[in-house]
Amino acid sequence: MALSRGLCAYRQKQFTQTVEWEGVALAASGSDAAPEVAARALIAMAQAAAGQRQESRATLVEAQEIARTRMPGLSPLTPFQESWHDILVADLLLREAASLIPQ
Repeated sequence: MALSRGLCAYRQKQFTQTVEWEGVALAASGSDAAPEVAARALIAMAQAAAGQRQESRATLVEAQEIARTRMPGLSPLTPFQESWHDILVADLLLREAASLIPQ
C-alpha cells in the first residue's frame, strides 16, 4: 500500500511525501527484490524532480543493481512467477526512472 501511495504522491508532484512513503515501502519489502526496486526507482524520480541530481543518480544505480542481481526477469521462456505483477511494476518504474535521470 505504501508503494501505491508513494506513486500517487509522485504523480501529484508531492516529492517529499513520495520519499516518505517509499521509505515505508522499503521497510516493508523485506527480502523481496521487486518492491525494493520499485520503491528505489520512485525515490530516484522524486529526487530528480526535486533537483537532487547526484542523489537521484545514486539511487537509480542502486535500484538497477538490485534488479540485475536479485530480481527475476519476465520472459515467455521462464516459468510463471507468483509475483509477476510486482516484477512488471518494478521493471516499468525502473525504465521510467532511467529515462528521466541523465547518466
